[in-house]
Amino acid sequence: MRSVFAMSRTLGSPARAGETRPRRRRRPAPRRWVVADATMGPVSATADTAGPRYDERMSDVDALVWAVERDPRLRSTVSAVAVLDGPLDRLELWRRLDRASRRIPRLRQRVVPDPYGIAPPRWEIDPDFRLAAHVRITGFGGRGTDDDLHRLAAAVTTVPFDRARPLWEFTLVEGLTGDRTALVMKTHHAVTDGVGGVQLMLEIFDLEPHPDDPRRELPPEPEPDPPRSEPERVLDAVAHEARRAAGALESLVGRALGVGDPVNAARHAGETAASLGRLLAPAPEPLSPIMTGRSGDLAFAAFDVPLTDLKAAGHRIGGTVNDAFVAGVLAGVAAYHGASDAPVERLRLSIPLNRRRPGDTTVGNRWTPARAVLRCDIDDPDELMRHVHETVDRLRREPAQDLLDPLAGVLRLAPAPVATSLFAAASRGVDVAASNVPGSPVPLWLLGRRLTALVPFGPLSGCAANITLLSIAGTAHIGVVVDPAAVPDVGVFTRHLRDGFSRVVDGRR
Repeated sequence: MRSVFAMSRTLGSPARAGETRPRRRRRPAPRRWVVADATMGPVSATADTAGPRYDERMSDVDALVWAVERDPRLRSTVSAVAVLDGPLDRLELWRRLDRASRRIPRLRQRVVPDPYGIAPPRWEIDPDFRLAAHVRITGFGGRGTDDDLHRLAAAVTTVPFDRARPLWEFTLVEGLTGDRTALVMKTHHAVTDGVGGVQLMLEIFDLEPHPDDPRRELPPEPEPDPPRSEPERVLDAVAHEARRAAGALESLVGRALGVGDPVNAARHAGETAASLGRLLAPAPEPLSPIMTGRSGDLAFAAFDVPLTDLKAAGHRIGGTVNDAFVAGVLAGVAAYHGASDAPVERLRLSIPLNRRRPGDTTVGNRWTPARAVLRCDIDDPDELMRHVHETVDRLRREPAQDLLDPLAGVLRLAPAPVATSLFAAASRGVDVAASNVPGSPVPLWLLGRRLTALVPFGPLSGCAANITLLSIAGTAHIGVVVDPAAVPDVGVFTRHLRDGFSRVVDGRR
């Protein structure tokens, strides 16, 4: 695999003497749309001029996830594979990514921890940022299959990030069969969640094949953050925590006043304590009798389902796409166990709950990690979807959900070996992570090439498998990630998942 930097004459050099470049027309007014996940709640994804917002610091959950990565099995690297219907101009791709890195501060920011861990780490502009350190090129000479692409993406994702640099890498993959090209887009989950990733995607992809291009002049490079002494960093961290404590106190007082009389207050406190016990109940062992191994290695596969089919399946029970998606995951994993002569009645799932409010365009994480034990031995697909809908709805309404981030802040202050051990023990008991990310309802393009697939590959973070759905222009692209120590053959596992989704869509037992 060659660095783009080694090919700078091809990708980054200016026009030679005598060359002319076509003049660009002014870009038309941007489109706007709203995408929604019916289970996780409505979220906005806009291509407007306001642009996204950026947090200055990690959240407590992100900081905790960042800290426990001393165990390779707990890494939270996220990848997405974009497949395009033809080759890309390398120089134009370089310019597109250069522009994106200037418009999206997070692409030039690195993680800078505070002295003594008083507050979560800050995001600061890398003064030594080089685009060439984040972009790679490889190829298959016209013979690359989807399986080859998925193996490459898994290998790229397994390599840990350089923590001294911004947390993203793009790999241009040329020479796929059918004259196709792919981009393996790798980021750390701390950079953004799935919805924020869609917002970042709108800076890179186009809404039409040949858009009027605004890139006659590149935006200026972001100014590096001013250097701070250790005392200044300590004072800034203390001030940050003081502001958060004041906000938490105000929220607590508001809740207390909203509850009313002491009897209701006591009942509310008891319900919250019981909810916290349910959410934090130890689960040291997975429920699956066969998906028990953990290694830190990855294997990828993918398939797709028409989004209209999943919508129709969810509507049969008055539910959502997410009900059909999670039911398909349960049915497929149960079928895999049955074929392995290891029937299973229940599975423990990790389901991220979106906390974004309508209009929130922050590029960061707005989600709460949640676990649920769901039945997978229900033969009737509609009954299975009802079970999913009721379980996830209860999970979303748990009173203690809002306390998970503050609790992560407490755990973040523990010694790293202690936090890592506790996090590993909790995540090891999760069988499957399932995530549904709303994407673009319209086709997307890149430099004149149509996006034919955009497959998400979520992090395992200690569990056996991750199944993630990302919808693009009416197609639900489903990425499958497994730990080979738990699932030796990702192809066999994926075939059973396909069958599970077919059963849910068709309504057959």
